[in-house]
Amino acid sequence: VSTFQAHSNHRATLSYYKHVTIIGVALAVLVSVVFHLSVEWLSVTWYEKPELSDYLRYFTPGVIGLTMLAVSSESLRGLKKIKSYSFFRLMSVQFLSTGIILILSWLSLGSLSVILSYILSILISALISWGYTFRTIVKLETSSSNHDSELSQVIANQDINVKGILKLALPLALASSLAVIMSQVNLQLI
Repeated sequence: VSTFQAHSNHRATLSYYKHVTIIGVALAVLVSVVFHLSVEWLSVTWYEKPELSDYLRYFTPGVIGLTMLAVSSESLRGLKKIKSYSFFRLMSVQFLSTGIILILSWLSLGSLSVILSYILSILISALISWGYTFRTIVKLETSSSNHDSELSQVIANQDINVKGILKLALPLALASSLAVIMSQVNLQLI
């Protein structure tokens, strides 16, 4: 996003954002299904607490929401919308979760209200951030007059393909996965 934005090519930015969102959500659905199917194994083997299986199962849609939230907030960062990026990436889930947990606490759901508030806040934040990012890119595209530059035309004519996106994203995804695994191993050893 930041590369296209640096050249004021908002049409390519929008196309890239759409492609990355589709790929990200598709992969998140796949991971979510695998996670859902392995909840029993995770709760018994990994965490050694079978009673966690229901709570882990509730988190399944959160995987999709967290992916959408990451894609849209990082796109805002590439657009140099740092305040919006910071809000959606660092504060929106906690902010919404606080309000939702207050409402759910009146329903006397116990510990389930904490999990539900977190999942709902992830999904709501993801939808709001996705819509805000999409609207921001569209607004930049319609207000821009730099589409006539030669460099902008060259970039606009480049095909934004799935293979190129995955080539760039795969090493980042592997590094992030290793960081998550390492943090979980540290927790298990403590």
